[in-house]
Amino acid sequence: MRFLEKDELAHFKFQKDFLKPFEYAMTNNVNADAREMVRELPTLPDISSLKARVPNYAFDLVTTIYREHFDLVLKYGSFSDFCVCLTDFSKVTKFQKISLQAIGMLQSTVPKLLESPESTTKAFGEEQTDGKLAPGTDERMARYWFPVLFAFYDIIMTGEDLEVRRILEFWNSICQEVLFPIFSVLQTKKDISRFSSQEDLSVWLSTTMISALRNLIALYTHYFEILQEYLDGLLDLLCACICQENDTLARIGTSCFQQLLENNVKKLSPQKWERIVTAFVQLFKTTTAYQLFDETLRSDRELAPGDPSADEVYNTIPAKHLLRFMSVLDDSYQFARKFNADKDLRMALWRVGFMKQLPNLLKQESSSASTLVDVLLRMYNDPRPEHIATRQDILKQLVPLGTHIMKDFNAIDPETQPRNVIAWTPVVVEILHGCCRFEDESFSEYLPELYPLVTDMLTREMSMELWQAVRGFYVKTGQVKGLMPKGEA
Repeated sequence: MRFLEKDELAHFKFQKDFLKPFEYAMTNNVNADAREMVRELPTLPDISSLKARVPNYAFDLVTTIYREHFDLVLKYGSFSDFCVCLTDFSKVTKFQKISLQAIGMLQSTVPKLLESPESTTKAFGEEQTDGKLAPGTDERMARYWFPVLFAFYDIIMTGEDLEVRRILEFWNSICQEVLFPIFSVLQTKKDISRFSSQEDLSVWLSTTMISALRNLIALYTHYFEILQEYLDGLLDLLCACICQENDTLARIGTSCFQQLLENNVKKLSPQKWERIVTAFVQLFKTTTAYQLFDETLRSDRELAPGDPSADEVYNTIPAKHLLRFMSVLDDSYQFARKFNADKDLRMALWRVGFMKQLPNLLKQESSSASTLVDVLLRMYNDPRPEHIATRQDILKQLVPLGTHIMKDFNAIDPETQPRNVIAWTPVVVEILHGCCRFEDESFSEYLPELYPLVTDMLTREMSMELWQAVRGFYVKTGQVKGLMPKGEA
């Protein structure tokens, strides 16, 4: 401060007035760090040095309050202001170190809230009844949790530093009003305007959004009893992600959907299963490229079939919902089968440069059929009363599927289509093994349809696995028709 080096003009006391705040601070503040800061301020060479040091001093004071007086912040109702303060520090772009430290402090307020007797949040988990919050909990949510959640929301949505935003994803809200707007860009175009360029949007989608979505599933799982009422909104969000043109986002959405099922499979009620199956049905309809058969459109989007055969999912999902799910897989199989059989369309797509080789949906067709056969056979042999009651419905779906697959398999030319033989052989083997486990009455009923198709396979070159399956079918036929005693193989 150069003017302090000059002599004061007569009848003026500007210098004295200027130093009065410093004198007051030195006299009345017992904090050694604060007194040292006051002492150094007049000696700083220029204003830029002051600007560089003040944020550090200010954040040090906030840190001291957090470490030593956090309970008092809660006690006197200042927690909301404390969160706003940390939010502002988190968005100081010129001091990234302070921003990251502020975010870390904001994150660590969550366990401190849970531990502090002043917040009374220990009753948060103890006052639940049938998964619902007890009376009075909403007030504590608004007083303590909403400031934290809104702080994260504010930083993610308005912060300019990508590194700062990325760190926040593990705790992106418990309630719908705070969390879902973060992902609204997936469902509506109106929020895209907040990104300055397409590149910024792509970076946000591939870093912040993906990390947030994964942690949202983990958060939903941890607080399932409280958050289960938001399942519809979560499923809508996952479906919007899966249906994105960006392949990375679509795969992440699919992975998160699978994570949601695996983590919560034992917690889902029949009503929740109905909503999940409905979401799958909608996904299959939305992602199936029906436009392939429109003469004016030449595009393909291969559908990745689900995997409902996981033990926990199978054992939990009600039989009627599983049958509905199987009908969707059957649609996927029939669609791919129709496309693969349409050689003119495939040639047309190849000629316009759609792919370097003749396009096909062999993977979708064989995978859908394999999963479908596996689950239907498992349902048929399930001893639970609910599944026994649906056996005739299962056979009505399984037998036509099996006959279609075996007809197509017998028509494959092993010389020109070796990949098809390899893809379909395991499926045919499973069908034959499954038929051998039919009840005798059902086996006899469908034998006229199955016998000619199995006999035609004898004219083909067969692997050992397929040969054994065919032999097992004929043994079953002999036993059912009384040509050989049961028990002989």
